[in-house]
This record gives sequence, structure tokens and C-alpha cells, in this order.
Amino acid sequence: DALGEAGPCLDGNYQTTDYLTAPDDQWPAPAPAPQFGNFSDVFGGLEGGVWSLYVVDDSEGNYGYINGWNLELETRPATPVGFSSPTATVAEGRRGFVFLGRDGPTPYGPGEVTLGARSGSARADSDFRFRGSTLEFGRDYLGTRIGLDPIDDGIAEKAEKFQLVLSNPQGDAALSDATSSITVSIPASKNATLKLGRLGLNRKKGTGTLTARVSSPGRVSVSGKGLVRSTKKLTSAGKVVLPLKATGKAKRTLRKTGQVTMKAKVTYRTLGGRKVTRTRSFSLKSGGHH
Repeated sequence: DALGEAGPCLDGNYQTTDYLTAPDDQWPAPAPAPQFGNFSDVFGGLEGGVWSLYVVDDSEGNYGYINGWNLELETRPATPVGFSSPTATVAEGRRGFVFLGRDGPTPYGPGEVTLGARSGSARADSDFRFRGSTLEFGRDYLGTRIGLDPIDDGIAEKAEKFQLVLSNPQGDAALSDATSSITVSIPASKNATLKLGRLGLNRKKGTGTLTARVSSPGRVSVSGKGLVRSTKKLTSAGKVVLPLKATGKAKRTLRKTGQVTMKAKVTYRTLGGRKVTRTRSFSLKSGGHH
């Protein structure tokens, strides 16, 4: 409702401007032109806003009075910021994500929180990588993904845990015990393994392939005397096919005799730096020698 133009002002809730747009209802300066609205629309969580209440005596003569009054303003609490889930699980060598967002009445105001990691049985820089930072929220900010990177060290370990923790809220940001931290679990892991499998030969081209299987993400390379070095990157555990191609003196021998015996050295390095090596002897054959 709007305040009445005559009579006493009764207790109640009223619009911020009680006059409409008729010319006779415009108040003199310094009062602004009428503008209906509410505090949330105008200030939207912004600090330092200025609100003014204007009172005008629109009756001629020296009479009328205000017999005591008060104005009570109630601001909303800061917007809650937190993790969408209390727990997450990410395996060694895999990249995972957790979601951080805020939930409350809009429009939001700007704010910020500090994001950090707290070691548990999983230790920073040896079991996982994480760099703390200050997250700044604009007025349109709804949330973001936070990356998680457990290190694959290729060593058999029991399940481990660490936490991500929010602290030091500023501006339009508030924290609660229920959502200000998340516990990240790293499942138990096995020793890095490298198994060599099938050897394939292409007599027409005088080349071959060697299949290898690894236990986790990393890099697998093949090298050896007279072999062209080749490296492949794996983003997950599984099978990789390595090319076998002669070079230098071995290549000349293959062309001349149609066969060359070689030894391949296969090296597997996990993302955590663990190295496993296996060797395989084989013979490349060519049907087109001369």
C-alpha cells in the first residue's frame, strides 16, 4: 500500500514512494521523482548503498506535527557458499571435479572466499596436487568446478583421504559447517605393472608392432639399438600398440638380407614418476630385400 495523502500514518508496510505520476503528486527537491521498488532490486547485496527518506509538509500554514516515529530496516544475511556434496572419490592418475556454488535470494552481491587443502592420510605434493587460492564472486556468479589431481606414483597403497576447505568469507558470502569442506577419497592402488603382449610383423613393409598393457595412465616408449624411438601417452590404464621400425645399420641389414634380429626396450612411466622396464627380442622380416 501507499501512505495516505491525509490523516494519520498508521502502522503497516508501505511502498517506498507513496505518490504516483500525476504532476500534482511530485515532491519538491531534494526528493527524487517517484520510483517504486524494493531494497533487494536497488542494492542487490552491494555494500555502501545510500537510502533516503523524505518528509514533506504539503499543507499551507504553520500547523501539523509528527508525534514520534521510527523506521526499522532489516537486511538479508550473506549468501551461503559451499560444496554441492560432502564427499568425492577420485582414483590416482585421474582428474576429478567437485562443484562449488552459492544458493540464496537473488540478486547476489560480490563476495569472496579462500579455498585451501588440508592433508589427511593423503599428503599434499606426494599424494595429490592442489594450490589454494582466493575465489572472487561477481554479482552473476553461480558456481564453478574445482579440479582434483591425485598423483599416480605407481606404488601399492591403502585408500587415502584429504579435504578441501573454505574459509575467510568476505562480502556477500557466508559459510556453514555442513558445506564449507569436502572430503576427497583416493581408492587403494596397486604397484605399476607393464606387460608385453602380441608381436605383429608386416613382411611387406619390413616393420612390426608390439602390444603392451599398463596399470595406470602415463607414458610408454619403445627404443633399442637400430630401432626408431616412439612414445605414446595414455590417459587411462589399458592397452597400447607400439610401432617397431628399423633405422640405420639395422635397416640396411634388413634390406640386404630380408631379416634383422633386434631387442626392444619398453619403458613405462606413471604420472607420479614410477618407471617399469621390459625387453623383448624379435626379428623383423622383409619380403622385398635385394
